Amino acid sequence: MEPGVAGSLGGISVVRAVSSSGRRMMNWPQVVAHAKRLGPDCFMATVRPDGQPHLAVVSPGFVEDLLVMATFETSVKTRNLRAGSGVMLHWVVREETENDMLLVRGEPRLVDQRRRRRALWEMECVPYDLTDWYRGFDDPVLVWVENAPTYASFHRNAGADGSEVWRP
Repeated sequence: MEPGVAGSLGGISVVRAVSSSGRRMMNWPQVVAHAKRLGPDCFMATVRPDGQPHLAVVSPGFVEDLLVMATFETSVKTRNLRAGSGVMLHWVVREETENDMLLVRGEPRLVDQRRRRRALWEMECVPYDLTDWYRGFDDPVLVWVENAPTYASFHRNAGADGSEVWRP
């Protein structure tokens, strides 16, 4: 094994780097690999304009360094995002994933450009068939959300076996 390499995750070398808080650092491909291993669904937390929290299940995809989600124009999360809410995504602790969990915080952007909406639709970047929910890339009920991550933390066995962090 290479010097400084602690192992691999899905063919990606895991480097032992440590943050200023003493937690091991990870790179963006490692965050993506953890998310894919933990499953397609996660919870997305937003904040309502009145300050109340809101939680919804989403199934994000990954395009470059963004998490991409499709949702409905009429959803509470869309209203919250239009009002300026940030997001936190949480892949839950489950026995079948050895109680590992992943948290990703980010700055969302609603995609309004027709060209980008078409590109995201054609990429099939989310882990489900969009045609089960939407008529096409220009369906007025479809809202694309591109979430630019600002922080991620991965916790092995719900944190009992260590944690890793990522920052851009």
